[in-house]
Amino acid sequence: MNIITIAKSANVARPICDHLLNHDHTHAHRMAVGVMVMTVGVFIAKAAGHHEIEIVAYLGDGIGYAIHGLGLTPFVEYLLVKFAEASV
Repeated sequence: MNIITIAKSANVARPICDHLLNHDHTHAHRMAVGVMVMTVGVFIAKAAGHHEIEIVAYLGDGIGYAIHGLGLTPFVEYLLVKFAEASV
């Protein structure tokens, strides 16, 4: 299993774009959805991070920033594909 396959399987923006735009979407569409996913992740982290129960604040931060990181996968996938095309 290569790194591009892993990036494609972790890309949460791809199924969202497939559902909204069918399979006719570009990298730019996935990147736009990735930015929205990253924004939602930051909102979750910020909302839960101010909770008075400390474990809830830490879990909220962890979950929010994990979602934020998943929103970055369309950008990583795009770069990996471009590097693979350039090396051929």
